[in-house]
Amino acid sequence: METQKLFQKQGSEVENTFQKKITLNDDEEHHENNENQPEEPRIQELDSPKVDGSPVSDTAAAGISYKVSFSLSVMNHMIYDLFRKTCKANDFILVEEDMHQGTAIRDTSDSWSRIFRCLEFRKSRHPYVVVRINVYTNTVKCAKTVVVRGICGKVNILKKFVNDFKTKVQNAEKTSLGYAFSHAKMANSSFFSDISMHEDRFPPTPPSIKEEEEEGSHMKTNLESYSIYHFNKILSSDAYSLGKKVSDFLRDFTLNHRNVEESAELLPQPIESIVQMTNETVDTLFFEFNYGKAETRKIMPYCRFAVEKYLFEKLYECIFPMYLLKNREMIEDFRAMKEKLSTSTLQRVLTSLDIPKKFWLFTEARGSDLLSMPLKEIPDMAMPYASAIIELDKMEKLRNPREKLNCLLMLQSLMRSSVVDYYKGKEELASMDDELPIVIFIVLCSDNHNLPADLNLIEDYISFENDFDHEQRLLTNIKVSVQYIAKEWKI
Repeated sequence: METQKLFQKQGSEVENTFQKKITLNDDEEHHENNENQPEEPRIQELDSPKVDGSPVSDTAAAGISYKVSFSLSVMNHMIYDLFRKTCKANDFILVEEDMHQGTAIRDTSDSWSRIFRCLEFRKSRHPYVVVRINVYTNTVKCAKTVVVRGICGKVNILKKFVNDFKTKVQNAEKTSLGYAFSHAKMANSSFFSDISMHEDRFPPTPPSIKEEEEEGSHMKTNLESYSIYHFNKILSSDAYSLGKKVSDFLRDFTLNHRNVEESAELLPQPIESIVQMTNETVDTLFFEFNYGKAETRKIMPYCRFAVEKYLFEKLYECIFPMYLLKNREMIEDFRAMKEKLSTSTLQRVLTSLDIPKKFWLFTEARGSDLLSMPLKEIPDMAMPYASAIIELDKMEKLRNPREKLNCLLMLQSLMRSSVVDYYKGKEELASMDDELPIVIFIVLCSDNHNLPADLNLIEDYISFENDFDHEQRLLTNIKVSVQYIAKEWKI
């Protein structure tokens, strides 16, 4: 009885203290709002939390995060092994796990200290500490980003968990996983408060392998071409469950889209199904066929490209007629205007497009004869921006939208390089106003008469992919050029 009365007395005193503290906090908040003071900044560093050891809001907890990027050769099970070990060391229970994310929880509500520290308990929104891991596989950039972040709970526990995970990643370089982590780890791993990513746009260089580690395998001078052969062996074989799945998809896709007119009405859904199948196939290859062999590690960054090439080339004869039909009117107008404008002289075309004379890339001695000739009579290599025009012509022969998109990127580079080469680095295309008329000229001189259908295919393809902002702007310029030639040009 004496003990029970003592507990009741202590609880009453703490309750009174809690009520006074709430009143004080409310008065302080009211005073701050009246003075229009700025909001308290969020946690900026993991090493200096605002409240040492006290529960924090979900927003503050979410600010405790760690990001690290790897090459695609690091498999997900390696990363999850480190996360599980961190959970075990910090008394967390892994309650959710799939290929791309996992959630771990620590329940702190049953400790005796929580019972007696009821003031802190009342301040806490819930007794759980929750941490989550996300694994983002960006096969376009050939990078795998891992983010471990606090969801809610005590700052000191979240700090310790995230720091332990970071230490385990660093120590992994000294273990049997060392090769994969030390060669695949990218330079832009960091602690951060607000999630912000500044990833490299270019894929990492595949790791170099010593000849003795090859165990008799020949060094491949062209990893991209070899990867296509390597993955095609798997995708085309019914002996593999993956090969059987791909074969069934190709057969079903062809049967479902036998009617071109009906299928054209469904666009871009057919492309979406191919992109989805590509994603599933790439994930399967990474989880089931990337066994960590030296030769396999080298070609895995080219996995997505090889899978896309395989699927789109198999289905191109089924897909492209849909786009020819969908863009039939634009193609007919585009061809008719190109034929009509081909009889105009080069000077008349350049003047009509308001291209500044300094970007005609002609000397007076060399250009006097060509400027008076009709476009169709000028030799290909004598045309201004000839390398960019030839690059656009290649697109018609390619069957993969990613390769077609690369043609547009190369076109832009060659167009800019033509100016830089002509003026020995003293002039360049500095703005979009300079570039667009030249792009129209290149499109006009190209022999790709089905360009509207190609552009529509590329547009649908990148609509289901991320991180194509630059490519989207370039694609818009090419589409505007086609539209201008087909519908608006008056000469």
